Amino acid sequence: MKWLKGAKEGIIVAGEQGQGNSLKQLSNPEGLVVNENGDVFVADYFNNRVMCWPSDFRKKVMLLSVEMVKEKDQISYVVQPV
Repeated sequence: MKWLKGAKEGIIVAGEQGQGNSLKQLSNPEGLVVNENGDVFVADYFNNRVMCWPSDFRKKVMLLSVEMVKEKDQISYVVQPV
């Protein structure tokens, strides 16, 4: 839930459709940060992404996508801004 200043009710920003990989869903969120502007950031672990809910918007935005790449005996991660 996100509450805007002076609001009488909150806005559902995540989880309104259960666990999954759509932009309206999270799958094992691991961390949450709210910056000084009121933007909400969530590390969505199983979906390999970082989601952001800007304070002045009602829509969520995917900021980063993380892909694990396996080659022979090495594992590397590719982080891509979206």
